[in-house]
Amino acid sequence: MCLFAMLKTWGRFLGILQRLRRPDSRAVRATQGWGRSLICALLALTCASSVKAAEESSVEFATHVQPLLTKYCLGCHSGAEPDGGMRLDQPEMLSQPFRDELAAIVPGDAEASLIIRLMKGMDEPKMPPEDEPAPSTEEIGLIAQWINAGAHGAAEAMALSTPRIELTAPERVPSFSSAWHPQGKRVAIGRQNRCEVVEADTRDVVAIWDDFPGAVNRVQFSADGSKLFCASGQPGLYGELRCYDVASQALLWQRRGHEDAIYALAGPTVNGTLATGSYDRTIVLWNAESGEKLGTLTGHHGSVNALAFHPDGRILASAADDSTVKLWDVEQQSRLDTLSEPTMAQTCVSFHPSGRVLVAGGKDKRVRIWSMTGGNAEHRHPLLYTRFAHDAAVLALAFSEAGEILVTTAEDRTTKAWEAETFTQLKSLPRQADWVTSLAAAGSPPRLLTTRLDGSWSVSRLDVRVGETELAEPFSLLPTPKPASLDGETRTVEEVEPNDGAEEAQELTLPVVVQGVLNRDGAADEDYYAFSASAGESFVLETKASRNKSPADTKLEVLTAAGEKIEALQLRAIRDSYVTFRPIDSDRNGVRMHNWEEVRLNDYIYMNGEIVRVERLPQGPDSDFQFYSLGGKRRAYFGTTGLAHALDEPIYVVEPYRPGDEFVENGLPVFPVYFENDDEGTHRLGHDSRVLFTAPETGSFRVRVSDVRRFGGAEYKYELTVRAAQPDFQASLSAAELKIPRGSGTRLTIRLERIDGFEGDVRVDFDQVPAGVKIASPIVVQAGHWEADTTVCVAADADAVSEDVLKQMTVVATAEINGRSVEHAVSGFKKIELLDPAKVELNLVVTADQDSPAFDAAPVELTIAPGQTITAVLRMDRNGFNGGLKQDVLNLPHGIIVDNIGLSGILIRENETERQIFLTASDWVAEQDRWIFGMTQGQGNQTTLPVKLKVRKPEREKSVTIR
Repeated sequence: MCLFAMLKTWGRFLGILQRLRRPDSRAVRATQGWGRSLICALLALTCASSVKAAEESSVEFATHVQPLLTKYCLGCHSGAEPDGGMRLDQPEMLSQPFRDELAAIVPGDAEASLIIRLMKGMDEPKMPPEDEPAPSTEEIGLIAQWINAGAHGAAEAMALSTPRIELTAPERVPSFSSAWHPQGKRVAIGRQNRCEVVEADTRDVVAIWDDFPGAVNRVQFSADGSKLFCASGQPGLYGELRCYDVASQALLWQRRGHEDAIYALAGPTVNGTLATGSYDRTIVLWNAESGEKLGTLTGHHGSVNALAFHPDGRILASAADDSTVKLWDVEQQSRLDTLSEPTMAQTCVSFHPSGRVLVAGGKDKRVRIWSMTGGNAEHRHPLLYTRFAHDAAVLALAFSEAGEILVTTAEDRTTKAWEAETFTQLKSLPRQADWVTSLAAAGSPPRLLTTRLDGSWSVSRLDVRVGETELAEPFSLLPTPKPASLDGETRTVEEVEPNDGAEEAQELTLPVVVQGVLNRDGAADEDYYAFSASAGESFVLETKASRNKSPADTKLEVLTAAGEKIEALQLRAIRDSYVTFRPIDSDRNGVRMHNWEEVRLNDYIYMNGEIVRVERLPQGPDSDFQFYSLGGKRRAYFGTTGLAHALDEPIYVVEPYRPGDEFVENGLPVFPVYFENDDEGTHRLGHDSRVLFTAPETGSFRVRVSDVRRFGGAEYKYELTVRAAQPDFQASLSAAELKIPRGSGTRLTIRLERIDGFEGDVRVDFDQVPAGVKIASPIVVQAGHWEADTTVCVAADADAVSEDVLKQMTVVATAEINGRSVEHAVSGFKKIELLDPAKVELNLVVTADQDSPAFDAAPVELTIAPGQTITAVLRMDRNGFNGGLKQDVLNLPHGIIVDNIGLSGILIRENETERQIFLTASDWVAEQDRWIFGMTQGQGNQTTLPVKLKVRKPEREKSVTIR
């Protein structure tokens, strides 16, 4: 027992030294200003003099033996996984036989003590190992001498004894924790060595306890307010949990647990369970009434910093230094899930009062929100939102009592309020005087209780109203431009010099085509043109140079009459990241990003001036993001140009706002985007430029044409077109002639050309379809997209389709543009050739026991809710092909994916006939009906009959239940 005391003391003390290097509030609590260099010097001095001291006086454990055991033994024989099972920092392990009934220490008999036998090589293996420093013969003798003398003197080391250091400034007594009494009139404040209950308004002390062994890191009232639970402990030694009767101030029970101070406390639950978390990486469950220890949860690889119970008490969430948040089944005392999206230590965690979401924050400056509506299965708690919350580590968070507001605070001393529906920032609260150590909210309207490291605490009214803010909302796509009203035919004019500045700009009457040249005495030139516009009118400005074989690489800018840039929109960064794995060129459609789990479909990504948009998420950590693209090249948005991007280049997830929109700053950059362009973003104009300009006000504007490289000369010719925007579209089919096996189908793609800023939905209808042929119709090309798919199927007994019959079929594309219906005819099929039945026939059904649908039967229907996952079955009837074959599901609404497909995709293996698939919908997918279908990858790419997928919002889901 004596040896255990001293070994444990020094082991934990060295652990404290490691924490001295961490600039966080917990280090401040644990060390109280200790310096590592002083302790290391003392240890070295003690080791050097131990042998000589033994010769001059009797052997003392603290002076002579302890440094040797620390130096040679404790590094391997301590902690949760000691080498050989010999743990020297646990009392029960000292007398426990390890091998051949030998204990580590047998007081009075060194030769019978396993530790001496291993050091001398009397037992195998000789310790320490050959590649580690070993004690000398004199040092082994010293330890043996102490054992033979009775192994006395280690018990005193159980208490952490440290030298007194005189303060050079007034002492501060930090406030470490706080809690509201259920009645909302009193608060509990935890400090160093003491806890007090205080009237919130008058600050009169109602009760005080001042004999705690260390900092009171967490306090919590019982549901009726009659009891107060206080968590503290001695850093490096033990954690301590106490329960007091608030009225009488009597100590009801006191328990020690953990091997380090307690940093986290949650409960009691409705079932009377408490949970504590410690720097020792464990969680202990307690009976709140008796203090009985119910069990220990292990699995974290770092300090457990925060705990929170689900409102029903059956799930416990923990946040730790190992950069994870874990979910635990309290009754089964087992881990439910590990939420591994955080990239740094997590410091705080809380359930929404409804239990529907879990929120955590940490040193990566972010607040993350996970759904809790998916049940208790692992990986069924998807990340809903990631919010860059502060410009420093998040220290604490708290929900208002009603759950409508979330408050967060950080090391940069900022405090912010967020609405708790989409977790959008509402307001920045007054700056804190020092780091905040705890937050607690109570009452309606809510009052916020805040404690700080400087010892101060305050109660303030949380003056935030959800829904009353006038902050702007970001937009998804730019609205359809409103054309300018221009009279007359397009004129062609020649450039007239001098037009080298805004004040010399050549006046233009629109619409116009200008023939110009970037030439000023054989060198670079800038040409300015002037035109007038009314507020809200939209124009297209376009150059034609490289398409005419000119060497000019033009850049277009629309400026004010004074020649200043005009802001088209502003981009507010909401998350930061960087390019990983490899650099990307100016065309590549994919990229890998750090923190890839935080990015969502349709997010805009800002990459050094280029703006792209996410169309498909990675299918795993070794997969790329796919951006919206045309012709295999990524599309640049908002007039920006595709660029090359280096490895580790910073990139940002951004939200677009209109010029002048007000939003709450979050510490990340805001990027202005101007009416300018180098290379047109869809790659259809080569290196020529195109700007879609909407006049912010009525007045005169300037157009500047230049070469982006600052080149010029007589051959640097260009055409500049300035005309009214004419939003429109054209639709086409991917094939005019089809070959389809009887009883099967083929894929047909509908492609759009979007014109002058029109990004809305386009509906395509197929009418007068020939007998024996089935086409999924109508098909909608969704807003912002350029393609959609349909399936063309023929019956097994279909007759040949004549060209005359095909001529009667119509294909019509329709869209709403600026309040009017625009309809365009689409060229149909010239020929459908029927082939012999294929070697495979594919069907998409709801369940495995469902029959494959007949050609003329009602279509199969699937229903999915936003945020939900459903199952379906792909069935392959074999007709001479027995090999494995991959499948796809096509024309899913954007935001719905085939989930959990693994590296092999949707594979029906050799001699198998079906595969269950999982369809998962993002929570923002709108209600709709959409035709989808399956397709083989090979064997002629056979498609299924069309299946109707219905997206329907469910009734509001109830909070998560366990088993």
